[in-house]
Order: sequence, then structure tokens, then C-alpha cells
Amino acid sequence: PKDLYTEKYNDTKQKTYYALQLPNKEFYIINYLQPGNRIKQETTCNEYGSKCTERIYHYNKAGILQSIETKETQPCAEIIINGKKRGAYIGNELDGK
Repeated sequence: PKDLYTEKYNDTKQKTYYALQLPNKEFYIINYLQPGNRIKQETTCNEYGSKCTERIYHYNKAGILQSIETKETQPCAEIIINGKKRGAYIGNELDGK
């Protein structure tokens, strides 16, 4: 995660995205469904971004919460550079042919 603090709104000034880095250095991110201001996805990541917990909210047609799906993700790997932990994305080597 790279958002220290971000808010995004749609054309009708309804919040669609909110992200910040918490005092404990973890990242907290929310994506909203609009209209209705319901949470679509909520993510908490460690300070390195190497381990995240995602909660995906499922609603019925009436907008009533039916279930919350929780999963652990690893969007990047932890590596140590000059004695400090850092998050790094694993890439694929491309064939230049």
C-alpha cells in the first residue's frame, strides 16, 4: 500500500475510497458501494504491505448485508535491504523475443 491518506469521491460527491496509514504503521483501506454508502471491501495490511486481511461484504438486492468473506493475501514479499524490512513485488521475467 502506498496511501498515507487518500479519499476519493464520485461525481455526486459520495465517498468511494478511503485509505490511511494508522499510527501503528498498518494500512487501512475501504472501498464503498454507492449509492447507499455501504462497505464493499475493507483491507488491513501490515506496515510493509506484505500481508493483508481482506473482508469482502456481500449484500442482497435490498442492500441488506448477507455475508462477509475474509481472506489473507500477500500482495508483496518481505525482503531485507540494508538491514531494514521492505515490501517488494514479485515480477515475472519477460522473454525479449
